[in-house]
Amino acid sequence: MVLMSDHVKEYGIKLRRIRNLYLATAIVGSITGLMILLTPSLAGKFLGFPEQLPETDPVVFGLVGAFWLGAAAMALFGLRAPLQFLPIFLLQLVYKCVWFSLVFAPLVVRGEFPTYGIIIAAGNALWILLDVRAIPFRYLLRHETVDEMQPGGSQVLAAGTVQPIL
Repeated sequence: MVLMSDHVKEYGIKLRRIRNLYLATAIVGSITGLMILLTPSLAGKFLGFPEQLPETDPVVFGLVGAFWLGAAAMALFGLRAPLQFLPIFLLQLVYKCVWFSLVFAPLVVRGEFPTYGIIIAAGNALWILLDVRAIPFRYLLRHETVDEMQPGGSQVLAAGTVQPIL
């Protein structure tokens, strides 16, 4: 059985960076999510530096709030088990990069990016940098052997059948 400390040493994982990002995600996600869900008009004023954010569909805005609150809750679990909850950071990284590519860039190119979006773009850019700095990509992209798999995984038997590891 491979212990977390073995992975930390082998892959040069910076647990302090990871835990700091979990903590930041928990704090920012909780504040943002709760503000959007409980006081959407205040959230609109805060995010829009005030009064600039257009009226937002409560279903879509609520979905964003629920997502952030969910990410915050998952980040709290990540504080206890930092390597097991790394997909939270990957999701953040991917969706923010998609937002920059498919929302931000086209609006900027057309000269239509609204001024209230600058703070959102700056926050997303900062978070991308934090994610890239904290995520141990070498560890995530490694090839696990059967010996390294945790219970609940599966192994390939000599005959080619797959048997769950219990």
